[in-house]
Amino acid sequence: IRSLIERGTVGTVFGDWNVGKSALAVNIACRVASGLPIVGQPTRQAAVLYVGNEGAQGIRRRFFAWQRHNGTNVEGSVYKTVIPTCLPDNQTEKGLLDAVRFIEDLHGSLGLAIMDTTSSTMGGDQKHGADMNAYLNTLGQLFPNTTVMLLHHPGHGDKSRGRGASELPAACDWEFQL
Repeated sequence: IRSLIERGTVGTVFGDWNVGKSALAVNIACRVASGLPIVGQPTRQAAVLYVGNEGAQGIRRRFFAWQRHNGTNVEGSVYKTVIPTCLPDNQTEKGLLDAVRFIEDLHGSLGLAIMDTTSSTMGGDQKHGADMNAYLNTLGQLFPNTTVMLLHHPGHGDKSRGRGASELPAACDWEFQL
């Protein structure tokens, strides 16, 4: 998304519960998949992988509603999984690598991977730097040339930043608070 999110970067969208993180991510996913602009900014059309560990039933409905509202079908360009994902984990990593290869065989590349949410797709403790680094390194190996969007919750005491280890914001190229 020109002027907002560069290709091949890692970033977070964080905010409290029920403020619309998943709805925003679905909108971005569909607009990237269809090449439609976002807030007046052009997008580079690309295939999208949406890993929806949190609110899995609502994810399907959100994608359906977006397509109906916008009169645009993204079914051939957005790939959704609600299979429990916990990284790092050898079996999960193999499954995601197989998915990436499948998508890239059809589309040439995967443009965007969305992890909904960081805490639900991460093994270990998000407060521990070593666990966060292991998670981020795994994402880097799985999606080396792909933009990765992490949906995340705010800190318990400080709502102006994402929860957990400082390694996460330090590793991010961009961060948006919702």
